Amino acid sequence: MKSPYFFILTTLLALASPALSSLASGPPAKPAHSSPEPRQAGKASPPESVEVQTRKGGRVWEVYIKDGQHVQQGQTMFKIATQAPTAVHPGHQIDYDVAKQSYLKILALQKAGKTSANEVATAKFQMQMAAKLLGDAPHQVQFHYVDAPISGTLSNVSVQNQLQANTVLATITADPAPKPKLMVARD
Repeated sequence: MKSPYFFILTTLLALASPALSSLASGPPAKPAHSSPEPRQAGKASPPESVEVQTRKGGRVWEVYIKDGQHVQQGQTMFKIATQAPTAVHPGHQIDYDVAKQSYLKILALQKAGKTSANEVATAKFQMQMAAKLLGDAPHQVQFHYVDAPISGTLSNVSVQNQLQANTVLATITADPAPKPKLMVARD
């Protein structure tokens, strides 16, 4: 009777033999229909100059740069303020509509002599207060920052108070690529 180790060893060798034979023969051949080798990407050169534009319209809040200044990529150049539209609270609109209808009814009653001047004044005041609440919807100011897309020197910095979307704010001329230095050894 053979030892249990012999049985385990022969089983392992049988299972491993296809893998061992592929190692001995080298890497597998590529199939005939395989895709070509990936192309080597060339080094992209930065643009020589870039026009910096606003994405949204608004008002120039702060300017952090000046014409002729050198900026680094990602440096904040402008802070633009925009007003976000705010929805009118539906309760304010309803309050105003009810107060207006009440005021108009009381005016009609006053013309018929069925109400006092004090009631008319109270109804008018309530309508005016409801109108004030309706008109005082909060204006939300949001800030957007314009950053330098590349490093370089600024020119044509144009700061207008009110801006439309895609307004050109400045031009950045890219830094020239550093020239390689040739080192010569002396004897």
